[in-house]
Amino acid sequence: MSTDANRADSGLSLVLQPVESRAAMHSAAVHGSFTGALAWRDLLVLAAWGVARVITRTDRRKEKMLREMESATGSGVGATGALYAVRRSLLVPVPPETILDDVFLPMRVVRQGFRVVFDPRARVWDLPDMGTEKEFARKVRTLTGNYQLLQLEPWLLSRANPIRFEFVSHKLLRLVVPFALCAALASSCLLPAPIYRIALFGQLGFYGLSAWALVRLKHDPLARFADAAFTFVLLNTAAVVAFANFVIGRKAAWVR
Repeated sequence: MSTDANRADSGLSLVLQPVESRAAMHSAAVHGSFTGALAWRDLLVLAAWGVARVITRTDRRKEKMLREMESATGSGVGATGALYAVRRSLLVPVPPETILDDVFLPMRVVRQGFRVVFDPRARVWDLPDMGTEKEFARKVRTLTGNYQLLQLEPWLLSRANPIRFEFVSHKLLRLVVPFALCAALASSCLLPAPIYRIALFGQLGFYGLSAWALVRLKHDPLARFADAAFTFVLLNTAAVVAFANFVIGRKAAWVR
């Protein structure tokens, strides 16, 4: 669905794209919040994204802080898929097979010499956590989309990308983490020095703690730490599956 929001005194024509049907859009996001974010007097600011607030215990403060810092120091790398706005004159055709249009379009805006900014006042209210299986499938799809972006837009790794460092740091380094973890575990098993034995037991203990999260005992003092470990392992498993999807050419389905 798309909604045109025009501002006669600025001559801007925007397209708001709440593309994730699970999310409910806060009315202020359309009627007022983007006014400040797009900085009508600053013609360099031509794309903005809002905040997806999940009505669960999930804490997204770190992600929000990262996006705020990226925006303040230059330009954001992507947008919140549920709600973002782009100046109509900067819109480009999106290949139909694109998984992450909310990164594809903002990066095309950046390539044209403009900025992507973050506005925390534009809010989208998401549904509660729909369960581990659906969240895992959603994460696999998102990470598969990162690999696909490199295939669709190889310029992202070249000097043509003015925020190449931010893009690699935010979108690509996370794809390397599971392989680095496997290398750390293997080296701890193979190297004889005592420090590596300590590292091995530490890693095995951490992975054992993640498995403990599956037990779900009531009033478990370790539950909070086990859940954090489980989430970490789950996200990195999703990265491995995403890599496999990319290698074999399997398309990741959108799970709503």
